[in-house]
Amino acid sequence: MAGAVYTADFETCDNRAATGGNPTFARVWLWALCDISSKSVETGNCIDTFMARVQREGCTIWFHNLAYDGSYIVDWLLRHGYAYTNNDMLPPSTFKAVISAKGKWYQLVIVSECGIRVTINDSLKKYPFSIRAMGEQFGFPEQKGVIDYTSWRGEDYRATALELEYIANDVLIDARAMEQAYNEGADKLTIGSDCMAAFKEDIGKRQFNMLFPSLNPIQDGQMRKAYRGGYCYVNPELKGVDVYGGISVDFNSMYPSMMLEKPFPVGRPRYFTSRYTEDARMPLYIQALTVMFHVKQNGFPMLQVHNSGYFGAHEYVEKTDVPVSLWLSSVDLQLFLDNYNVDILSWDGGYKFEAAQGMFDGYMNYWREVKEASTGIVRTRAKLYLNNLYGKFGTNPDATLKIPKLPDAGAVRYELGPQETRPPVYVPVAVFATAWARDTLIRAAMANRERFIYCDTDSLHLVGTEPPAACPLDDVKFGFWKVEGEFSHARHLRTKAYIWDLNGKLSVKCAGMPDNIKADCTFDNFHIGYSNLDENGRIRPGLGKLHPLLVRGGRTLIDRPYQLR
Repeated sequence: MAGAVYTADFETCDNRAATGGNPTFARVWLWALCDISSKSVETGNCIDTFMARVQREGCTIWFHNLAYDGSYIVDWLLRHGYAYTNNDMLPPSTFKAVISAKGKWYQLVIVSECGIRVTINDSLKKYPFSIRAMGEQFGFPEQKGVIDYTSWRGEDYRATALELEYIANDVLIDARAMEQAYNEGADKLTIGSDCMAAFKEDIGKRQFNMLFPSLNPIQDGQMRKAYRGGYCYVNPELKGVDVYGGISVDFNSMYPSMMLEKPFPVGRPRYFTSRYTEDARMPLYIQALTVMFHVKQNGFPMLQVHNSGYFGAHEYVEKTDVPVSLWLSSVDLQLFLDNYNVDILSWDGGYKFEAAQGMFDGYMNYWREVKEASTGIVRTRAKLYLNNLYGKFGTNPDATLKIPKLPDAGAVRYELGPQETRPPVYVPVAVFATAWARDTLIRAAMANRERFIYCDTDSLHLVGTEPPAACPLDDVKFGFWKVEGEFSHARHLRTKAYIWDLNGKLSVKCAGMPDNIKADCTFDNFHIGYSNLDENGRIRPGLGKLHPLLVRGGRTLIDRPYQLR
């Protein structure tokens, strides 16, 4: 490690009690800084002392969720005369913020008045888990505690012993996790970048460039239209219906298995006009076509049509009334034709590729062996390396940033900056990784059509507890399915929203619903329309959905109403 490396955390409070409504100001009342090598912890009681401390030396600091803590740092910088710049060479009293157009925070770089450079990163991009989950899953000696998060603490407040222990545990958990990453040589900003660096080291940069050459922006933009995410679907006949007795099966390491077992595009693509014709040398392709279609009887609606103006962004289309233009990988095209009656109006050209297997074997097998031989943090990191490589191939070349600006009064604003781009990696790999995964999942669902309740990315929920058809079972082997468990009672309301009694334990899975609200759900109240409001329209105690709010000083969290839709 070059220079000192720390983890850090802020505890903050706001003035909501004084305003009687939404807060307008927030402050840091406790901070902690942990050296990841020595595990020594320093603390202070305001952001002024934190900024003075970290600018004493050139160092790297990791916060877990920089979007929250970093907002206090940016607010302080702008109010103390620091100027924002987007240049890599920063003069004194300037800073740079790497915040994506979608509001994801990656890094702050600060150069002090004396020319000392401080780099602040987000460890959440390396470990996409909460601090509590990291402490528990990794078996660290420190565990996440609980304190009062809502009371106001003024400038003269001094933290109690319990509060000091609480924040020390947080930074120590993060420090132990980051130390493991550094010990492995994983010093990139994100786990995806760590994966790509490890893969390039495995096959060599020359071989990488031969297999995955640079694409021009037009090629990347057209092929990217075929890049789709995981498939998630609930049987409309069983939506909202109570099912008594069923089985849940998961595919072991779905994306790594696809990268080991399936052919993938490599090399320079060749453009073709009209319809792809059989080419033994270039058997994989991405086809553009204009179509109208409707789903077959017992077919699975498996296609979303984005930016058409006729369909919802997350809607699996059952029928079209107007022509639709699509870009589909050869894998998706065959699945599309198997599930829909299609009227092809025109074949609009596309790109074809050479196919190869084996280039991911060394990387995947290494991390598979680490996973199978390890526990705790080492096992978790192996799973991250297995699951995050394919996505890096699909990195979006749009690198436009948000720029922080300080208004005359109130909170810092984050405005979209001028458009910026970066070179793409090789999006065809990501296109086919997700296509092969969808193909595997949907064909398994098709083989169990009469029992099908629900699927999501790599899992199937089926009526009845007998083993599923066409799903070879093994608890460990890649390319096989494992039985997650049997459920005695389940209700699926929509995609990513269901309640079930699995293996004798009641649990709720619901995207967008926080854990505190999930804990309030039972089979009696888990229905579309569930709300955290009482009969008077007030948020029930302990059931608020936290929502970030920018105020003077930084970012705070306020309770918002929630309704299951």
